[in-house]
Amino acid sequence: MGCASQRPVLKPITREQKAFCAVRALHEKGKSRRVVEKAQDFLKNYPAGDLAIPVKYYLALNDEKLGDRESAKKLLLEIIKGYPASGWAELAESNLKSMEA
Repeated sequence: MGCASQRPVLKPITREQKAFCAVRALHEKGKSRRVVEKAQDFLKNYPAGDLAIPVKYYLALNDEKLGDRESAKKLLLEIIKGYPASGWAELAESNLKSMEA
Protein backbone atom coordinates (compact mmCIF):
# COMPACT_ATOMS: atom_id res chain seq x y z
CA MET A 1 0.00 0.00 0.00
CA GLY A 2 1.46 3.37 -1.01
CA CYS A 3 1.44 6.68 0.84
CA ALA A 4 -1.41 8.07 -1.27
CA SER A 5 -3.84 5.50 0.08
CA GLN A 6 -3.08 6.32 3.71
CA ARG A 7 -4.90 9.27 5.22
CA PRO A 8 -3.49 11.16 8.16
CA VAL A 9 -5.47 11.07 11.36
CA LEU A 10 -6.49 14.62 12.20
CA LYS A 11 -7.98 15.73 15.47
CA PRO A 12 -11.39 17.33 15.12
CA ILE A 13 -11.40 21.11 15.39
CA THR A 14 -12.38 22.28 18.88
CA ARG A 15 -14.92 24.94 19.83
CA GLU A 16 -12.03 27.09 20.99
CA GLN A 17 -10.36 26.82 17.58
CA LYS A 18 -13.63 27.63 15.80
CA ALA A 19 -14.12 30.70 18.02
CA PHE A 20 -10.55 31.81 17.31
CA CYS A 21 -11.05 31.40 13.56
CA ALA A 22 -14.15 33.60 13.78
CA VAL A 23 -12.20 36.36 15.58
CA ARG A 24 -9.33 36.18 13.10
CA ALA A 25 -11.65 36.17 10.06
CA LEU A 26 -13.49 39.26 11.33
CA HIS A 27 -10.16 40.99 11.99
CA GLU A 28 -8.98 40.21 8.46
CA LYS A 29 -12.23 41.68 7.08
CA GLY A 30 -11.76 44.87 9.13
CA LYS A 31 -14.95 44.37 11.17
CA SER A 32 -13.59 46.01 14.33
CA ARG A 33 -16.79 46.18 16.38
CA ARG A 34 -17.54 42.50 15.71
CA VAL A 35 -13.95 41.57 16.52
CA VAL A 36 -14.27 43.27 19.90
CA GLU A 37 -17.55 41.46 20.64
CA LYS A 38 -16.30 38.04 19.54
CA ALA A 39 -12.91 38.47 21.22
CA GLN A 40 -14.52 39.44 24.53
CA ASP A 41 -16.79 36.39 24.29
CA PHE A 42 -13.79 34.22 23.48
CA LEU A 43 -11.83 35.47 26.49
CA LYS A 44 -14.80 34.84 28.79
CA ASN A 45 -15.05 31.26 27.56
CA TYR A 46 -11.35 30.44 27.12
CA PRO A 47 -9.35 32.86 29.33
CA ALA A 48 -6.37 30.54 29.73
CA GLY A 49 -6.56 28.74 26.40
CA ASP A 50 -3.64 28.55 24.01
CA LEU A 51 -5.35 30.94 21.64
CA ALA A 52 -6.09 33.63 24.25
CA ILE A 53 -2.83 35.46 23.45
CA PRO A 54 -3.53 36.10 19.76
CA VAL A 55 -7.15 36.93 20.59
CA LYS A 56 -5.95 39.57 23.07
CA TYR A 57 -3.67 40.92 20.35
CA TYR A 58 -6.50 41.18 17.82
CA LEU A 59 -8.71 42.75 20.48
CA ALA A 60 -6.02 45.36 21.24
CA LEU A 61 -5.59 46.28 17.57
CA ASN A 62 -9.32 46.69 17.10
CA ASP A 63 -9.79 48.59 20.37
CA GLU A 64 -7.21 51.05 19.07
CA LYS A 65 -9.01 51.34 15.71
CA LEU A 66 -12.22 52.14 17.57
CA GLY A 67 -10.47 54.80 19.66
CA ASP A 68 -10.08 52.90 22.95
CA ARG A 69 -6.33 53.39 23.24
CA GLU A 70 -6.25 52.73 26.99
CA SER A 71 -7.79 49.29 26.60
CA ALA A 72 -5.45 48.56 23.69
CA LYS A 73 -2.38 49.57 25.71
CA LYS A 74 -3.53 47.48 28.68
CA LEU A 75 -3.97 44.38 26.52
CA LEU A 76 -0.63 44.87 24.78
CA LEU A 77 1.13 45.22 28.14
CA GLU A 78 -0.59 42.04 29.38
CA ILE A 79 0.81 40.16 26.40
CA ILE A 80 4.31 41.63 26.85
CA LYS A 81 4.47 40.90 30.59
CA GLY A 82 2.63 37.58 30.57
CA TYR A 83 4.28 35.99 27.54
CA PRO A 84 7.65 37.75 27.08
CA ALA A 85 9.25 34.94 25.06
CA SER A 86 6.44 34.72 22.51
CA GLY A 87 6.30 36.23 19.06
CA TRP A 88 3.05 37.87 20.16
CA ALA A 89 5.01 39.84 22.76
CA GLU A 90 7.29 41.16 20.01
CA LEU A 91 4.29 42.25 17.96
CA ALA A 92 2.66 43.80 21.02
CA GLU A 93 5.84 45.77 21.83
CA SER A 94 6.06 47.06 18.29
CA ASN A 95 2.42 48.18 18.33
CA LEU A 96 2.77 49.77 21.74
CA LYS A 97 5.78 51.77 20.53
CA SER A 98 3.81 52.92 17.49
CA MET A 99 0.94 54.05 19.69
CA GLU A 100 3.27 56.05 21.90
CA ALA A 101 5.09 57.74 19.01
